[in-house]
Amino acid sequence: NARPDLIAYRAGQLRSEADVINARAQRFSDVYLLYQPYTFQDNTFQGLKGAYSYALGVTVALPLFNRNQGNILRAKLNAEQSKYEVANHEKQVIYDVQEAVREYELSRASVIEFRREVIPASRKVRDAAYRRWQGGETSILEYFDAQQEYNDVVSKYRDALVRHRNAMLDLNTAVGTRVVP
Repeated sequence: NARPDLIAYRAGQLRSEADVINARAQRFSDVYLLYQPYTFQDNTFQGLKGAYSYALGVTVALPLFNRNQGNILRAKLNAEQSKYEVANHEKQVIYDVQEAVREYELSRASVIEFRREVIPASRKVRDAAYRRWQGGETSILEYFDAQQEYNDVVSKYRDALVRHRNAMLDLNTAVGTRVVP
C-alpha cells in the first residue's frame, strides 16, 4: 500500500476504467437548445405583411452509424490490460519484499554471529599471542600475524554490517516505507 509505483499503477487502472465510462458517454452527441426571443421576417417581396415570431428548437445528432464503438472497445482493452499490469506488479512487489526480508534476515544473522562468536574468538587468539610474546615464548612476528588475522575479521565484520545496512535499505525500499530503523 505504500509503494509509489504500485499506487501509480492502481491510479492508472482507475483512470482506464473512467475512460471506459467516458467512451460510453461519448456515444451520444450533445443536445443543443435554441431560443430566439424576437424575430422579424420581412415578407414584402412576396407581397405579404412582415411577421414577428419567437422560435424554440432542439438539435440532436442521432448516432445511427457511429456509436463510438471503436473508442469504447479500445478503452475496454486498455482497462483490461491495466488490470493485468496491476496484478503482475503486485506479484512483483510481493516477490521483492520476500527477497528483501530474506536478505535482511541472513545479513542480521551474519552480524550477530560476528558479534557473539567470531570477533570474541579472534580477540582471544590475538590476546593469547600478545601474552606469549610478552612472556618471551614467541616472536613478535607471530603476534603481528595474530593481529593481522584479527584486523581481517574486524574488516569482514564491517563488511557484514554494510551488507546488513544495505539489506535494511532494500527492505524499506521494497515495502515503500520505513519499517526497519
